[in-house]
Formats: sequence, C-alpha cells, structure tokens
Amino acid sequence: VYAFGEAPWDPELMQPCYRETVRSQGRLAQLAAPFGFLGTQSLVFGAQDLVQQLLADAVATFLQLADQCLTSALGCDQAALQLERVGARVLKKFESDGRAAQRGFARDGLMGIFLPFVLSQLQPSAQELRELEGAVLAAGSQALTAEGVYEDVVRELLLQRIDRELEKALGASDTSCGLADCPEAPGDQEGA
Repeated sequence: VYAFGEAPWDPELMQPCYRETVRSQGRLAQLAAPFGFLGTQSLVFGAQDLVQQLLADAVATFLQLADQCLTSALGCDQAALQLERVGARVLKKFESDGRAAQRGFARDGLMGIFLPFVLSQLQPSAQELRELEGAVLAAGSQALTAEGVYEDVVRELLLQRIDRELEKALGASDTSCGLADCPEAPGDQEGA
C-alpha cells in the first residue's frame, strides 16, 4: 500500500507517461512557424504535471475508500472483494476525471496557441478602435475599453470554435486527438 501511494512520484513508473508527452512535443513544435507559438515545452510540462496529479488523486481516493471499507472483521476473501470493488470504482472515476482534464487541458492549450495569433491577424486599426471606443462609452460604461471589449469578443468566438472542434474530436469517442488525428493540419491557418 505504501508503494502504491508513492506511485505518482516514482519516476520509473511515470516514465511511459513522460515519454508520451515528450513525443507530443515534436508535433507541437510544428505550431511554432505558422502560429508563432513558442510554448511547447510549457505545454509538455503541464501535461506531465496533469498526469501526475490525476494519478495522485486516484491513489488518494483509493486509499481513502479502502480505509473506509476494510475492517479487521473481514476475512481475506471478503477484503479482496472489497478492494476489487474500490479499485473498479476508482478506475471509473479516474477515467472520467482524465477525460475532463484532457478536454480542459486541450481547451486551455489551444487558446494559448491560437488567441495571440488570431488577435495579431485581426488587429483592428486605430480608427476602428476609436469608433468602437465611442460606441462603448455611449453605452454608459467608462470602465470598459474598446481593446478589452474587442479581445473579449475574439476570445469568446475562439472558445466557441475550440469547444465545437473538441466536441467533434473528443465528444463522440473520448479518445486522444493528436495533431495527426485532427481534421485540420496545423499549417492550415484559414481552417484553424
């Protein structure tokens, strides 16, 4: 039980997860040229941290539930059966948490990659911002800036598109969407 509790911090046990995230770094590097994204290493470390945290949460949940259901009155067979039930329950929760974490991580990562690019491509002129500023001030809020409203609108539209694409990629199958598996190639700036 002690060894199991240490699993998330055991580099040897975590090595397959770490290797997979490093393999993904090569695919992520393809985003540097077309989108000017330079944070691939940060995404890799974030993915590794996320995997470690998910495993640590699963271990903590297992240990807590096992502690609750195991008593000295149980025989070996009954205890083994209880542990199997706890294990199945924790694995189901781990899968659910993993899908939710994958979706959230992908969403945040895609926003970090595409928002700066989209803002730079759609950058309005100073005249357009002044006109927008007048409309914002006419609406009665001096705390808002035209640039802030503009960025919020672009961010919201981008989030909607990302959510729609994630739903297509992850919603039906709940499987990983590597760059090679996604319908749009990373170099396709218009489609992206």
